[in-house]
Amino acid sequence: MDSVIEQWLQGVVFGDMLRCRNMVVVPLFSSAHDSPGYLVLEEALKRKVVTVTEVSEGGSVPYLMAVNDSATSVLILDGEELVGAKQNRVLNTTVFLKGKSRTKIPVSCVEQGRWAYASRHFTTSSSVMACELRARKYRGVARSLREEGIHCSDQGDVWVDVQDVLSRAGVHSPTRAMKQAFDARKNDLDEYLSAFPWQAGQKGLMVLVNGEVAGLDFLSLDEACDKVYPKLLRSYAMNALVNKEKGAGRSSLEKAKAFVGEIASLEEERYQAPGEGWDYRYSGKDVAGSVLVLGDTVLHAAFLKVKPRRRSTQMMVRER
Repeated sequence: MDSVIEQWLQGVVFGDMLRCRNMVVVPLFSSAHDSPGYLVLEEALKRKVVTVTEVSEGGSVPYLMAVNDSATSVLILDGEELVGAKQNRVLNTTVFLKGKSRTKIPVSCVEQGRWAYASRHFTTSSSVMACELRARKYRGVARSLREEGIHCSDQGDVWVDVQDVLSRAGVHSPTRAMKQAFDARKNDLDEYLSAFPWQAGQKGLMVLVNGEVAGLDFLSLDEACDKVYPKLLRSYAMNALVNKEKGAGRSSLEKAKAFVGEIASLEEERYQAPGEGWDYRYSGKDVAGSVLVLGDTVLHAAFLKVKPRRRSTQMMVRER
């Protein structure tokens, strides 16, 4: 494991476990203070210093154009949803946009049934792609990086997974838009959110669903974590909502710590990230991860458990 990432991992501190229904959150802290400053996407869009558009009038499903007119850098998270233009997309990797830059960013479509302009510029939704879907997307992107050197997902599999989440959430979407699952189940998701408030100094979270680790997300700045924390919680809460189990197993801090130990043994690969920094990819039997490193700083790290598709979803994949 790269020394910067190994040092970061050793410095992660666990907070007290919080529980709501079948979901447990362990707040993550760190004493590291070596991060450059940056805005998160929502801040940058509100300040109108960043615009995200189709790459051309005709558009291209796997890419968008991000223009940062500010002197301040901007961080956009893997799985963060962009809404509008010709169809809704999610990021295929975390991107660090330097000041005064134009960056072609790799994305996946999460709205299969629309290819027409709803707006010229993208806005951001209140959600990050459900963690179970993110984990499988990681596998596809890692494969693309190894074979072709590009951050592309298996778009067909992403569409199947989005439809599966819509189905399990009991939501019909005419354009098969992931966003509608989150919008329709807002009240249920808000119950999870209210149970897990962000804590001062918190830089990340580890989540357990039905007694088993679902994954973790970590940012280098606590103020950045504060702003994206609700989105990240929704990513895990959607997973908890559509995977409720009776008599779910008991969560424990030992399981959380064991997951961190497992991360240290994963296979590591390094690639140039879109924008600034290096994208480290990790893979194991049932874990996938991505870490964006700039200099000596881990800007964003995410490690997620990869669950096999349900049998009905596997049939959808084969029949598409």
